[in-house]
Amino acid sequence: MAQYNHNIVGACQNIQQEATALAGENAPFNLGLMNGALDFITSPDNRGTEEAKLITSNGKVTKLEFFYDQRTKPCQISTSLANVCNDDTSSPVRKSATITIDNALSTPARHFDNEEMVVLCENKDNFVRRRLFNDLRAAREKFSALILASLESYAAKLIRWNGTTITDTGATSPAVQLLAITGGQNVPLPGNYVEIIKDYERMGLSGVPAIIGDGYFDLFAQLMKWSCCNSTTPYLDAIAATGAAYFKDQQANTVLTSNHVLVMPFGITKLVTFNKNVGINFINDMEAHIVVPDPDGYPFSWNFDFKWDCTVERWKYVYSIEYSVFNVYQADSFAADGEGDSPDTSPDCNDELDGSFGVFKYNISRA
Repeated sequence: MAQYNHNIVGACQNIQQEATALAGENAPFNLGLMNGALDFITSPDNRGTEEAKLITSNGKVTKLEFFYDQRTKPCQISTSLANVCNDDTSSPVRKSATITIDNALSTPARHFDNEEMVVLCENKDNFVRRRLFNDLRAAREKFSALILASLESYAAKLIRWNGTTITDTGATSPAVQLLAITGGQNVPLPGNYVEIIKDYERMGLSGVPAIIGDGYFDLFAQLMKWSCCNSTTPYLDAIAATGAAYFKDQQANTVLTSNHVLVMPFGITKLVTFNKNVGINFINDMEAHIVVPDPDGYPFSWNFDFKWDCTVERWKYVYSIEYSVFNVYQADSFAADGEGDSPDTSPDCNDELDGSFGVFKYNISRA
């Protein structure tokens, strides 16, 4: 049985020993999941500079506007010599899209009595930091699940390596068998994994694809002795054997349904965040409305609101953030006949990538 020691006279020398300290890393307080979607979207390879501008309202950033061009289609290329002096010309229309930062995430609004802090022999800053880190761990897991659902919403058209076209991989995910059961044990099938890489190439995408998932794919990766990019393995070592960057997300079986994964390139799906407290930045001994970095090192910050309520004699506090997830591929990035501002309205000129948002969902199977 654990002994909880109290010494009223010398409480700070002989403080109570909490269950968290006794259990170490596996205490309920410390248990957490691997957040592959959050790790992917905030990874250095997924961050970059887009041609964009911020839109403010009453001093608050509420929207992000970015700019893009439609893809020139092969069928727009002429097989005869053009004469810029006499032939008709068309001007590509510069496109823009506006992203509203309208999603929010908050930890539970907490309070604690001053007596509790005194008994633990901590100042209020250390007490809140330690106690609320538990809430932030849960907030990051929720954040990752919401991001993963947003990424899934972009799963759409896929032209496969063998010429088969799937209009909506979100609704009808192609099945790729990566595991077989032989002699009662799981055996990986790396030859079938190549289909995912070949699909990626057929869609005209370059660079290393990102794969987010869990379940059968994670089992396959472990049997192949492949590491995930959000593990302790160095990033470049993790992708060396796979030809892809695998991000393990232990909520994928819930969000995507069991044994499904998302495949996408880096750089097309983005996370934009906003902190309301940037314009406030107020702190004194009794109250704080500031911005603090994420303690796990993610490249975003949290609003931290902290206040002494003298009416009930309690400290109150909460963390929060505003955010949006968006895709630089827009509905008219691969314009069809007359779609959007496409200059070509010829009935025989469609873009084969029309309907794709660069994200593909697969059903990983075992037989």
